[in-house]
Amino acid sequence: MKTHLILMTSILIGLSTISCNEEEKNNKQNQKTKNGTEVSNSLSQKNEDLSLGHEDSQNIFLYYRKIKRGLINSNLEETKSVATKFIEKIDYSNQAIKTHVENIQNSSTLEDQRHHFNALSVEMEKYLKDSTSKDVVYKQYCPMAFDGKGAFWLSQSKEIMNPYFGDKMLHCGSIQGTIK
Repeated sequence: MKTHLILMTSILIGLSTISCNEEEKNNKQNQKTKNGTEVSNSLSQKNEDLSLGHEDSQNIFLYYRKIKRGLINSNLEETKSVATKFIEKIDYSNQAIKTHVENIQNSSTLEDQRHHFNALSVEMEKYLKDSTSKDVVYKQYCPMAFDGKGAFWLSQSKEIMNPYFGDKMLHCGSIQGTIK
């Protein structure tokens, strides 16, 4: 009986060690996400694949996604920089989109940027519904954003990359619909 107890204890210790090593590997992979490596690669893979029918629509959605990447990375300065480029390079037919991007650019905290991104996402959904597209854009939703009020964002990928919590809850959310 005593030998059996020692054997079981040894097995449990061994399994705990393996489990901790797996957790450490996952933490290292999450660290890659913090510095933007994984997020940057996943966005660049589909840049050329989106077909919205009009070049302005494609560029607007591309910059929207770059702003989202900055928020996923929890990087205030990256997000501001992309918002500045967005404003400089896009000819706006939609004043509401421009206003929200300017608000993101002028925000002094990530929390403020995320609130303005939420408003930008609402306008982007309207804008994309009016654009012709051969591709699917996913409307993704996080029920925990903004103290449980919830918020959505748009993505070309089914993979959930939450811009409202960044690396804290990167994969929190679900697909709520599509825009075609």
